[in-house]
Amino acid sequence: MKKITLFIAALFLLIGSSNAQTGMYDKGTQLFKVGLGYTSLGYPVEVSYEKCIRTDFRGIKGLNVGIGGYFAYFGYSEDFSIADGTGGSYDFTWGYTNIIVGARAIGHYKFIDNFDTYFGVMLGYNRGKATFDGDKEIEHLIGDPEAVGGFTYSGVVGARYEFNPKLGVYVEAGYGVANITAGLAKKF
Repeated sequence: MKKITLFIAALFLLIGSSNAQTGMYDKGTQLFKVGLGYTSLGYPVEVSYEKCIRTDFRGIKGLNVGIGGYFAYFGYSEDFSIADGTGGSYDFTWGYTNIIVGARAIGHYKFIDNFDTYFGVMLGYNRGKATFDGDKEIEHLIGDPEAVGGFTYSGVVGARYEFNPKLGVYVEAGYGVANITAGLAKKF
């Protein structure tokens, strides 16, 4: 997925500036986005903020660059039952949470009216934790829940459609807490 994201980002840079239009994401523009991702286990929540700091980046007319922050949360649980050998069972639940906090650099390029296409990279910290809730008698058999974390990086590509100059919807694909996310975007 990372190779595909990088390829698409490079493609945006190589297309040129003949289709560039202005107005959706210019210097000083701020975006606040809230969305739901999709995984086979559920729907992570993602929130991001960015501000345009540079227009016509590297001399490419219409390629505008912003920086900002990213936060994502995902949690799910799964119930299990193990037979105890006497006709009864031990019931327990495994829970899992994942939080990603990071900084993003995003390049925006508008190809057609009301659509803002973008690509970017993120550097952040990923924290995951597993929890056990169940009979103490079997906890030693299951093992200790683990907490993991570390620095992470990812790429993203997306598109935003504006209903009006302040509000729109977006969809993003990339490597993060979810591989695809959609939601609302507020511009101010």
